[in-house]
Amino acid sequence: MKTDRLYGCWRPEYDGGATSRNQRRPMGRYGDYSCDAPWELIESAARTMMSRQNDNVEFVLWTG
Repeated sequence: MKTDRLYGCWRPEYDGGATSRNQRRPMGRYGDYSCDAPWELIESAARTMMSRQNDNVEFVLWTG
C-alpha cells in the first residue's frame, strides 16, 4: 500500500513501467480507474459531501 501523497500514476513524472506494449494513456481530470485517486478528485468529493451533509458526517470510508 502506498501512503505517500506524492506517489500516483496520475502524476506526469510517473511512468509506471510503461513499455512499447503497455503505453500510458492520457487520464482525465479526475484520474483513471486503474490508478490511485488524484488529490483533485479527493478534494472535489470532500467539497461535495460537505455541501450535501454539512456537519452531519461521522466518518468517511474512502476505497479508491
